[in-house]
Amino acid sequence: MARVLVVDDALMMRKTIGNFLQRGGHEVAAEGADGLQAVALYKKHHPEVTTLDITMPESDGIEALTQIMAYDSTAKVIMVSSLGQKHKVFEALQKGARSYLLKPFTEDKLLATLKDVLQMSTEAGGVCCAGARPSKFPEAGASEAASFSIKQESESVLVTAFAEFSPGDFCDLAKELETLLQEKQKQFVFQYTQGNALQSKTVSGFLQLMEQVVRQGAALRVECFVQDYTRYFRSAAALQSVDWGLVKKKAV
Repeated sequence: MARVLVVDDALMMRKTIGNFLQRGGHEVAAEGADGLQAVALYKKHHPEVTTLDITMPESDGIEALTQIMAYDSTAKVIMVSSLGQKHKVFEALQKGARSYLLKPFTEDKLLATLKDVLQMSTEAGGVCCAGARPSKFPEAGASEAASFSIKQESESVLVTAFAEFSPGDFCDLAKELETLLQEKQKQFVFQYTQGNALQSKTVSGFLQLMEQVVRQGAALRVECFVQDYTRYFRSAAALQSVDWGLVKKKAV
């Protein structure tokens, strides 16, 4: 069970989210109707997760998120967005939101997203999860069921993401990267040119992984097939030295 702060300017949406949470065994710690209330209620109740609408009066969700993350860098925030606000979702993920929901959403979708966010934590600057599973990391050419592969090339380590990542996948890859960095690997290539690994709800996790590599002094090249994601990654201060490539999507 999790204690959740629910913030939305629409009373009906707050009640809907609250009902979904309670049926899923969770507790509504408090409800807020705007960004100013969101920040004040977060500081008062210290919820495990916050659902935060993007468009609200007084102070919007992006501003509230910024203040919450400044107060508590470990805050788990799920942004709630209407269709057509893709740019706002990217901005929120860059500022620290863990995931997002698009209205209208189902009870199952909310509870699944909440479960994923609750499993996420950060360790040593990378992305990790509670109760991570042990695994043998796949090499390039692994089965289609694999989420990623790692291949040691002559001058670099090639990391290829194939499919949508779960919290466990992020944890596995973060630990493998840490091992490679401790072995003094100095050059990495991240490929997002196959499958559907890059999605709005996963880009912040990949961003943290790449920042993990750069912070430890390794060179990094990133290859994407979607310009929006390339622009999102390039806006990160820690990735200004990265070599970027926009390439055609490859078949898996």
